[in-house]
Amino acid sequence: LWMNYEKTRYQGYELALGWRDRAGDFSYSVNGWAAFQASKVLRADELDYKDAYRSKVGYSASSIWGLRYIGQFQSDEETLAVPQLFDDKLQKGDLKYEDMNGDGQIDDNDFCVIGNSTPKMIYGVNVNLCYRDFDLTVVGTGRAFYDLALTNVYFWNGWGDGNYSKYTLRNAGNPNHPRLTYNKVNNNYKTSTWWQRDSGYLRLKNVEIGYTLPSAWASKLRCSSLRIYATGVNLFTVSKFISDYWDPETGADAYPMQRQVFVGVNLTF
Repeated sequence: LWMNYEKTRYQGYELALGWRDRAGDFSYSVNGWAAFQASKVLRADELDYKDAYRSKVGYSASSIWGLRYIGQFQSDEETLAVPQLFDDKLQKGDLKYEDMNGDGQIDDNDFCVIGNSTPKMIYGVNVNLCYRDFDLTVVGTGRAFYDLALTNVYFWNGWGDGNYSKYTLRNAGNPNHPRLTYNKVNNNYKTSTWWQRDSGYLRLKNVEIGYTLPSAWASKLRCSSLRIYATGVNLFTVSKFISDYWDPETGADAYPMQRQVFVGVNLTF
């Protein structure tokens, strides 16, 4: 007999606003929308943990579980104060984590909710401007209130001895980055708040500017209408975290969004 024991509640709502007006030869419209979503685990098939932070119940279904980073070891001796059991030995420059259950050591029992991988808000805005024969359209989209954990080969070294990611090599001299090692130090590459980034963004998705010839001019070209336009796609992105190896919309495991520019002519006969 199979039974679906777990129970999760999902809820959300949408909001859309728009305005349009005209003043002489100038007209415009502005439209915006936002969708909000949330989830909560009401019942989970898990052990009866004595430490409440280890239970999924009450947290989002898209929670990120990891360790809370609290600094770097300033000396080899400091690594012995609260042993971190992911490696036989740690050194100065390795990452240090919070002992959540106070048992005097760091291990998988100290994993807790450190973020959320699903955007709590998805939004967009559309602006249209027209002045006589000129028109301009601007479309922006974005996501907010979510995190991404940098847990892939673009960022982590040590998938094999002597294997370094470009991100790690670029930051080899950064004192705030985990120390560069030939052999993998598991402790430094656990999912943690050190490797987590706020990945909310606003992207200028589409911009198009055009000019429509007056009908008298178009008729001389033996057509009923002629419009010249230029379009830009993914022109720029506003985000707290931008990287050569990461796109906030697609992540690191997909081909990044391309910036494109087009010029064209629409003819109607």
